[in-house]
Amino acid sequence: MSGKVSSSADPSHSSGVISFLLFSLIQQISQYENNGQHEEINTCFGAGTRCCSPYRSGPSDCGKAAGTACSCRATSCSRRRDASGPKDCSCTATGSDNPATGNRNHVSRSRSATTHCCPTAGNNAAIRGDRGEEEDSGIHALVMENVTFRGWAAGVLLVLIIAEMVWSWRNNKKVYRVKETLANLGVMVGFQLTKLLFTGYQLALLGWAYRYRIWDFDASWGLFVICFVVADFVYYWFHRISHVWRPLWAFHLTHHSSTMMNLTTAYRLNWFSAVVTPFFYVPMALLGFPPLMIALSVGLNLFYQFFLHTEAIGKLGPLEGLLDTPSAHRVHHGTNRLYLDKNFGGVLMIWDRLFGTYQPETEKVRYGITSGFVSYNPFTLVLHGFVDLFRGKMKSKE
Repeated sequence: MSGKVSSSADPSHSSGVISFLLFSLIQQISQYENNGQHEEINTCFGAGTRCCSPYRSGPSDCGKAAGTACSCRATSCSRRRDASGPKDCSCTATGSDNPATGNRNHVSRSRSATTHCCPTAGNNAAIRGDRGEEEDSGIHALVMENVTFRGWAAGVLLVLIIAEMVWSWRNNKKVYRVKETLANLGVMVGFQLTKLLFTGYQLALLGWAYRYRIWDFDASWGLFVICFVVADFVYYWFHRISHVWRPLWAFHLTHHSSTMMNLTTAYRLNWFSAVVTPFFYVPMALLGFPPLMIALSVGLNLFYQFFLHTEAIGKLGPLEGLLDTPSAHRVHHGTNRLYLDKNFGGVLMIWDRLFGTYQPETEKVRYGITSGFVSYNPFTLVLHGFVDLFRGKMKSKE
């Protein structure tokens, strides 16, 4: 029966969409991380104004009439961590204000030999039309690819949940209970809403750390694979600490409080976990992994874990102990003494085997937390851990 559930999504289509998303992301990162060793044509505001950025070879002062061009060759502008930001060419009018915009300073990016860096009265409209649209289209394309992927993923998840419900009903497995399912869906809706609030904050924090990175890596498939593995390693420790340190357990017990194991349990996630999660990935940004690549690695890790929250799939033979499987994750959700604080890996089980937290499924799992049933109210489920923590009732991890 497990085959029916697992085959609800077309694997080839799934891998194709994910591959397209990864390729697009790496392509976008490559554009922004490019060294930019090209000639740039800037236009003077007039005599005495600056033509080239201080970080580009060529004349710093025009000495020419307004509207004439001077040539600047890119040096290390794209790699500098200066006031104008990484990869930015800073153009400053030192003698007179820009008549077109009223600004003395203008920051922009250079991508081609014909790119203008600073707008003037004569070329301002053309710059906005050519350069602005080029940059905006790249960001817009990445956003639209993400929206498309999310829409496709939501459709697949819904089909799988319905398939699991049918499987449970036909086989009398009783893995769904109406109140429990509605509680899970209520928590999921709240979690999706809070993502709108916290996504910018998470990327901003990683972006800030990335400014002080130790190394500069060229974006590639190889780098993404390394980033994904490192992110899974970080997730292992974040997950493990969340089980043994009471402040983080206050967030995480929302997920473990479900007394049933089904696909809707996967999104029983605390609405405020996004406040603390990015801090664990800051070291990756400091090492030089691009924030968007980190975000995608973590996102795919969590997407993979959705499929682990089910009883419809049994043990997967040689994959057990290598990858996180439904069997391994059922153990993680168990309140059995044998199963407490085991199997923390997101995708890989090698971390659990290395650090002594791996446990295969050997007895029937009892789900939930050791203190028992909490509530069917989504707000209570999200806030229960914090209330116990601040009231001093959380004597130890439940």
